Amino acid sequence: MVSICSFKSSLRPYVEAHAPKPVLLHFGDSYYESGKGGEGEGMDGEGGSDEAGDASTWVAVDVPVQMFRVGRLLVAAVPAEVTTMAGRRLREVVLVAAEAAEAAESAAAGPSDLEEGWEVIITGVANGYAGYVTTGEEYDAQRYEGASTLYGPHTLAAGLSLVHFSAQRESFLSMKFT
Repeated sequence: MVSICSFKSSLRPYVEAHAPKPVLLHFGDSYYESGKGGEGEGMDGEGGSDEAGDASTWVAVDVPVQMFRVGRLLVAAVPAEVTTMAGRRLREVVLVAAEAAEAAESAAAGPSDLEEGWEVIITGVANGYAGYVTTGEEYDAQRYEGASTLYGPHTLAAGLSLVHFSAQRESFLSMKFT
């Protein structure tokens, strides 16, 4: 039997990471197996699944973020519901990274006419579901979307770095489809 004191102290890192959200239970490294709950070994891949594949984590440890290009259109597909302001920030990061990568590519290739600007679409709930993506301000307010953000106040920052990295890759921008 686990005492309440030891249970509360084991939650301290999660409570601090998710502040100001109140954390009742932590499911990030817990898993369920054939209807039985239990604690996993953590988020390092040791717990949460077994050889037969009949155990799964309560909360996704890896979430797929996809980016693709069609002509001058860049689409970032994220597995979450993105608030309007978080979507605007994601779009701006993709746009700035794509323009910078294109400018660097054309500077290396010599003088040429830059094509028209990029069109960016952020599409949500694609390839999975990971709750909400909110800005830090929305998370701090703890209204519905902020309180439904599974990965804490820095979820948007993680998403911004992923889409920035994807959008600035020269190989991604130089792909030509004929």
